[in-house]
Amino acid sequence: MVQKNSFWEIREGDQALFWEDKWQHEPNLQKEDFLGLKQETDNQGLLKVKDFWENSHNAGKWRIWKKIEGREDKTLNSKAESLKKLLDQRIILVMEGQDQLRWGNNKEGNFNIKEAKGFLLDMEPQAPNKTW
Repeated sequence: MVQKNSFWEIREGDQALFWEDKWQHEPNLQKEDFLGLKQETDNQGLLKVKDFWENSHNAGKWRIWKKIEGREDKTLNSKAESLKKLLDQRIILVMEGQDQLRWGNNKEGNFNIKEAKGFLLDMEPQAPNKTW
């Protein structure tokens, strides 16, 4: 339950795995659509979130995603374009410090019992047992 409902808040991007982990309140990117692209980037040593953004110090306030290039395969090029569009929706502020493992859906990302109980009950309120 904890792993399913946790995510990485990205700062320097050096802790979270790009494809496998959930980050910035978004689901992981390990989808069937990107399978070949994941293998290609893994082979290039691109594993962490930071490996996929520009290292420019002039990036300003927001991280800028790299364009994944060098693909001769048209299918992989198409997948790379789809991934870039998806990443452009994941806006990351330039911040110092390590990535933070966070919990749940609340803004602070702190664990709380009420939310955990809701996840356990699949967020569906259950009628009380009238026998009691």
